[in-house]
Amino acid sequence: MKSPALPLSLFISLAACGGAPAKDAAAPKTDDDQSKLGDYIASQGGVGPYNDGSSSGAGPGSLHFELLEKDKPVKMDGVLQEWPPRFQLKQAVKGQTSATVSVALQYDDTKIWVAGEINDSDKLVRTAQFGEAEDHVSLVLAFPTASGTAAVYDVGFYIGVPGQSAGSVRVRGRGVADSKIVESPTQGGFSFEAVLPWSAFPEGRATRVGLRGVARYVKASAPGSVSAILASAPGDASSASSMPPLPTEPEQALIEQLLIPNKLLDTAPKVDRIADVAGDGLKERVAVIGKYLVVLGPGYLGGSTFFYKDLGGELAGLELRDATARGKADILLRRRIADGATTREYFEVLSAMSATAEPTTTFAHEIAVMSGANKITNSVHVGAREIEVSIEPPAGWDATSYRENVATGIEPVLLPWGGIKSQTFKFDGTKFAKSKEVNQTPAGPTPTGPNPAPTPMPKDPPTPPVKPAGDLAKQVFEQYKKDRGVGPDVQPKADLQVNVHGDARPERVVLIGHDIVVFGPGFKGGTSYAYVTVNDMELREMNARDLTGSGTADLVVRAGAKKTDSQSSDPVEFDLLLLYQVRSDSIVRTLAIETGREQAGKRIQGLVQFIPAGAGKGFDVDAQPGRATGWTQANYPWRQEQPGSGPIEPILLPWGGIARVKYSWNGSQFVKQ
Repeated sequence: MKSPALPLSLFISLAACGGAPAKDAAAPKTDDDQSKLGDYIASQGGVGPYNDGSSSGAGPGSLHFELLEKDKPVKMDGVLQEWPPRFQLKQAVKGQTSATVSVALQYDDTKIWVAGEINDSDKLVRTAQFGEAEDHVSLVLAFPTASGTAAVYDVGFYIGVPGQSAGSVRVRGRGVADSKIVESPTQGGFSFEAVLPWSAFPEGRATRVGLRGVARYVKASAPGSVSAILASAPGDASSASSMPPLPTEPEQALIEQLLIPNKLLDTAPKVDRIADVAGDGLKERVAVIGKYLVVLGPGYLGGSTFFYKDLGGELAGLELRDATARGKADILLRRRIADGATTREYFEVLSAMSATAEPTTTFAHEIAVMSGANKITNSVHVGAREIEVSIEPPAGWDATSYRENVATGIEPVLLPWGGIKSQTFKFDGTKFAKSKEVNQTPAGPTPTGPNPAPTPMPKDPPTPPVKPAGDLAKQVFEQYKKDRGVGPDVQPKADLQVNVHGDARPERVVLIGHDIVVFGPGFKGGTSYAYVTVNDMELREMNARDLTGSGTADLVVRAGAKKTDSQSSDPVEFDLLLLYQVRSDSIVRTLAIETGREQAGKRIQGLVQFIPAGAGKGFDVDAQPGRATGWTQANYPWRQEQPGSGPIEPILLPWGGIARVKYSWNGSQFVKQ
């Protein structure tokens, strides 16, 4: 006589909990600000050297470069488990295709890594007969150049034919030296990982900021023709300015920590240039956005953060040139600051003494005083390691009428009727020191009345320290561990960065102990977390995949459980597949299904897989009987449980009389059809 079905639902507890706010975290960002995260630089028209001011920006692009963590190298096995979030290519540039394609990018000092997953019901064309028209993923990259144009490259990633040809990475039909591509089959398609050096692009050796780019999936229909193109955003190699920006790690930190909190995403930069400021051979990006001067680059300050300075006034000019003759660019800054009814202009040189040092002021001089139509100005001539400041003819004022305050804490403006005609300053290795003065005979009568009062050089507003991109998320995770009593030695079993909710920014999803935790800059204002606890189970692994066709990823968790059987001294071990969806403030289970059962060396292995949904959007969960090892219909001790009768869907037995069960998405969960 068969024993009744083992009641899994009685001992497997699936308890969900909400999150708590992170203490001392920044105030929540508005949804409007969060939705604009990917728009930065696109809304600005691009980096200065190749922006003609006519670009419409082409809208946001989700793609961005992630800085590869040194302790998480790419394994190059074609399996994308350790990768950051992949972005779906949804823009139909040409024709139509049922394919779903996602791409992710990473980089370090010397290499670029590209990962992709392709699910395509059409036969993949991957022989060499079509040349550049065979099916492939491409990355179109545009580098800013000093000539005022962009250097554009279309990099193709081609999958080989097993046993016939190897995959390849190509630019303009030619293989890229020191590149590699590895593929791995998946349900309904394949995934791949590829690597190529920055040196494959002449500009890439030094320029890794201000990039633009799109990822594309190109479908071939016949020799020499392309039937469909799916892309991350509009734009192509024929027009660099039509492509969206492709921000690297320090640019992402700038967006997250300065532009969003100060509502500057829609503010076009007054200046946006690139030059080697730090002297590490890589170019930094120097821009003025709103009232802030910013400096950032791939190697500067660790390559994951940025420098900024509150100008305290109005920008009057900015130039990048090697004024200190150190072989790298200095920042020549002119700014105007109001002093009551008078405006004063200051000329300063900011110099980064190393790639790890913030720019310091190596020269500062007042060069203009203005009030209405009255004006006193000095001319500035900058040479190699030398700066000369000299008088210019005044406007309106003379020696008898000028009664403006005298600047202190800085070299004051030279007066046309004063005793100094010019001053020369030379760089001594740390600053520009006065080396020469040319005197003149003071002109005009001695002024009568009160002497001008001293006016100190305005102090710069303090510049708070900035942190690497995503640092707030680390604070939230630490708060979760404190709230839940998770010890510092407890390591996550899985730690993913993937877009599971809200805007295009990825969330961080961590599998730790019995908890699944979600937090990130676009989730719950970036300052709190949500978690779900799965009791009485061993959570073994977790990955993410868009199963519902919503454009955000669902969580796929594999777990195990153990139950003592009253009919036997040997425990029963269960394998389960758990699916979760992240919603506004919680993590909701959408399906739980048993995939395997084992006792005393005997095992039932079910077959559960994801198949494309009949509606062409997302996936269904397909369950079928699998294999029995050691058990037969005669000695299996439990009856076949009926699908749809409990919180956990049962395994299908080879002799259970049920050939197949399909679970489809109904808008809130996966249900039996």
